[in-house]
Amino acid sequence: MSRRMSLGLGDLVRLPWYLNLLAAGAMFMLFHYVVPTLFTTAVRTPLVDSTTELVHNAWSMVGLVFGGLFLLAAVVGLYRRTRFGGKRSGSLNLQKIQQLSWREFEELCATWFRQQGYEVTETVQGLDGGMDLQLLKDDALTLVHCKHWPDREVTVFSVRELFGVVVARNARKGMLVSSGDFSQEARAFARDVGIQLVCGEELAEAAAAMPESVTRRLLDFQIEEAPGCPDCGATMVLRSEKRAQKLLSRFWICRTFPGCRGKRAA
Repeated sequence: MSRRMSLGLGDLVRLPWYLNLLAAGAMFMLFHYVVPTLFTTAVRTPLVDSTTELVHNAWSMVGLVFGGLFLLAAVVGLYRRTRFGGKRSGSLNLQKIQQLSWREFEELCATWFRQQGYEVTETVQGLDGGMDLQLLKDDALTLVHCKHWPDREVTVFSVRELFGVVVARNARKGMLVSSGDFSQEARAFARDVGIQLVCGEELAEAAAAMPESVTRRLLDFQIEEAPGCPDCGATMVLRSEKRAQKLLSRFWICRTFPGCRGKRAA
């Protein structure tokens, strides 16, 4: 599937910030000083002078607009590099975890449980941002539902859904892990039925304690390589549907799902 040919601020931000800064200066110099000279004539009359001044001012405004766009992209790119650390070693904090793709978030959760001595099996993934994990330790089964919802609370519906599966599978316990937080109703119901909740801040604390060799790969996430949503233009994330550890299909889905349901084939 072909990508859109349009170029916006989101596309410019993906470029190195210093290239955008150089482009900003080049745009300003080009349209403010170079292009206006092409419209300068040797004929000097009040009408010609007035028209030439208007043309010069118009091209200068073009330079300011395009230069400002590249300058803004440079500032945003530098801010993102400073805040999220770019491609460098370090620990996974909450902001970095929330910037992971759904697949990377699933890998982080699976890695955390493996660090605790669990045998981890991935099961079917859903379009709602949830990934199911089965944990086995000392012949005891634990069912985990992971919600990569950094911008909204996980509701009691998800806890009830997991509890029903735990009872049906006769599992020892159930856990619900979120990159965000849980509603008060969800927390209350989880306490009543014995479902363990892990919010984004708690997961970040656990990830910070992992060896750097374990988290280095997840720190190098590449949101920039994802295509734009065909419906709203937002960055997309790669999703895969699996059953019994067998890959069934791969596709791109809008990062703002379920607010936008844009989808692309991978």
